[in-house]
Amino acid sequence: MQYIPLLQISKSDYPEVDFPIKYDLLCIFTCPKNHGEIDNPHFKAIWSNSEGLNSCNNVISLNPETVIEYPSLEKLLSINEPLGRSLMEWQSGKGEENEEEEAIYEYQLSVADGTKVGGYVNWIQSDETPKCNCNNEMEHLLTISEAEFDGGTYERWCPNEIVNFWGIPYEERVMVQSPLGLSFGDMGKIYFFVCKRCESKPLKTIFQCS
Repeated sequence: MQYIPLLQISKSDYPEVDFPIKYDLLCIFTCPKNHGEIDNPHFKAIWSNSEGLNSCNNVISLNPETVIEYPSLEKLLSINEPLGRSLMEWQSGKGEENEEEEAIYEYQLSVADGTKVGGYVNWIQSDETPKCNCNNEMEHLLTISEAEFDGGTYERWCPNEIVNFWGIPYEERVMVQSPLGLSFGDMGKIYFFVCKRCESKPLKTIFQCS
């Protein structure tokens, strides 16, 4: 299986990421070939060091933006059930007033959609948070997403410069919604987790799609 580089995260750009000692890069690789009926992608995530690293001409620099997000309703119910149920009642009332707001918390007020470093996990299916070999529950490190938003979350996460997203030509919509040009099954996401208890900061990946 041959892998190609996809993403590189530098410690100097992301000081909030807990890198292992003597490492200052997180490198993500993917195999471009199809694997399985639903295009199950294969990824590798490794810690590396910038010292002696060969330069690459085909590099696209990203301009990340820091955002504030809150846990999903399912997660909130597990960590603060009274608050979660209160939000459910409030959201239900909003839905009775306006059908388009029946899921306003999940779509616009909670977990950030799209590709991101850190933050809460925006699971497509059920929670699959992995455990490390040391039996410690791992923490979300990175999500790489096929799309930055969908039909429910576009009002919150579509760039402000796009006034009428559904009114622009299809080819332009695809470029806005999926700027990385990636395809993971059906609107899929790759979740990367790290164990902060272990000194080597081992990594695991989880794939989900619609």
